[in-house]
Order: sequence, then structure tokens, then C-alpha cells
Amino acid sequence: MTVRLKNVQYGERVGRAKEWTLDGLTLWPINLLVGRNATGKTRSLNILWNLAQTFAPGRTFRSQNCGYDLFFDNDGSALRYILQIEDGKVTREEVHAAGGQQLVRGAGGEGEILTETEGKRIRFKPPQNELAAVARRDSLQHPFLEPLHEWALGVRHYTFGTQLGKGHIVLPLKVAPEPDDRNPEQVVAIFRKGEKEMGPPFTQAILRDMALMHYNLEDIGIYPPENIVLVQGGVQTEVFALGARERGVSGIVD
Repeated sequence: MTVRLKNVQYGERVGRAKEWTLDGLTLWPINLLVGRNATGKTRSLNILWNLAQTFAPGRTFRSQNCGYDLFFDNDGSALRYILQIEDGKVTREEVHAAGGQQLVRGAGGEGEILTETEGKRIRFKPPQNELAAVARRDSLQHPFLEPLHEWALGVRHYTFGTQLGKGHIVLPLKVAPEPDDRNPEQVVAIFRKGEKEMGPPFTQAILRDMALMHYNLEDIGIYPPENIVLVQGGVQTEVFALGARERGVSGIVD
């Protein structure tokens, strides 16, 4: 299954002070947003990231008053998702797929959803502060919701200009939690996972991509940082950070 977001319409605080709208942003497999400062480039990315995070169980809405109208390409089939939030509550939610409306929900939270096995619509009423697309997720009864979750779970948002994990170190543990590659601060753990699962081709791909940006690295890996010493109970403890060896530069850059 391949799901790609093709078009975004978004409105925030419409008709109120500080109204902000994004009218018809068309997306392609690779996109470059160019504009002056404070014209909405970063904000456009943030609204998509915020929605993707909302699909995770237990997440709440980042905006109290906003509306999305999203068009997806789901393996060549059209998929549309509409969401309206007022004062932190869902007032409208719709999923259009397979040529018809599969889910509809209005003010008060009540709505109808198509069931696959029975081939009929049933009524439902999840909490108003939850997405029906999340609360009603069921790959057997409502498979048309799965592409939305695939898209949301596949979104990654790495903001350049931040530390990107540079201020974090890793302590070696025999049993460590699985890294969250949606969290850019876990860059060391993410790198270690990539090395473990893919081997040398993972590191080679990074070196190749960095070279395309004229950042010529001879090597990249996990090393004990030269400028950090951690002492526990009077004993020096081993720690690791991501380090790069740049061509023409002596030593490893933490």
C-alpha cells in the first residue's frame, strides 16, 4: 500500500482574530517551499506534522479551532479526509473513498460509518475530543481508514536549525527501549538501529548523501565523545555520541 498526500486546504481561527489559511497546497513526491520570512513555510509543515501526531492513540489536538481538507492518492485511488475542530471538539469529520462517503460525523460527535463485513452503515459516538478515524480503527470492519494511519505513521518531521540530538548522549544498556525515529533528539539510537538492521549500506548511504551536499565525510559512527566525561560513584562510565570524521579535519567531530 502506497499513500501520498496530494493537496492540502487548511484554516485556523477562521472568521476570528489571527485567522490563518492555507488554500490549495499541491504536493508532489519531492517539494521545495520557497518564500520570505514569516510567510508560512514552517507553519505549513507544522500543521501536517501536528495532524499526523493526532493519529497516535492518546494524542490531543494542537489547535483548538482549525479545519483540514486533505486529498490523498492511495495506490491510484482517491481518498479525501475532512476534519473540523471547534473549541477542542470535533464538529465535522468525513472520509471519502472508493467513490463514496465511508464515514460522516457532525456536531455532538455522533455519526455513521460503513462496515465491511456487514455492508451497512452503523451509528457511533466517540468522545468529541477524539478522532473517529482513530477511535474506530479496525482493519477488518473499516479498512478504508488504514491508508490514513499509514500516512500518519509514516510522517517524519526533522527541523533543521535545531540541535538534532547533538546535545544527547547514550549510555550502553543490555536492554534498551526501541528508538523512536519520529523524535529527532534520538539521533544516536536511530543511527545504531540503522547500523544493526542494514549494516554497512546504511552508513555508506549517509556518506553518499552528505557528499552530494559537499560535506565530505570519510566516516560516521558511534564514538565516545572527547569532551564529555560521566562519573558515577567515582567511576568513569562509558557514554556514546554520534561522530563524523571529515576529510581534511584531524580527529572526530562530535
